[in-house]
Amino acid sequence: GEYAKCNNNSGFVAAPQGPPSPGTDHGSGVAAAAQPVPFRLCPLPPDCPPAASAGATEVAQAFTHFTHAHSAGQLMVCDIQGVGLRLTDPQLHSRAQGYGAADLGPEGFERFFNTHRC
Repeated sequence: GEYAKCNNNSGFVAAPQGPPSPGTDHGSGVAAAAQPVPFRLCPLPPDCPPAASAGATEVAQAFTHFTHAHSAGQLMVCDIQGVGLRLTDPQLHSRAQGYGAADLGPEGFERFFNTHRC
């Protein structure tokens, strides 16, 4: 496979590998994701592609969004890149900003959600 940068810690989100699903723009999600939401209560939208057909870019974006929601808005795994689904070199953003200089905290959350579309 070919190396691809799926997202970064400054808000870059790679274009989806398939056509975007109409009507799936859920806004930034920053305020809503700050509330704890059990994963089992987060149904996928009816137009969500099956996991088997999702490419590395879609998987990386979904994982980044999931980490933010599953941590009740406390952290986010981003800056995901790699070859195919062998994704490497993650960076964390956290509310406490305890993961080094690249941890942009809530600003990083906002940058991601400004460019991410479910």
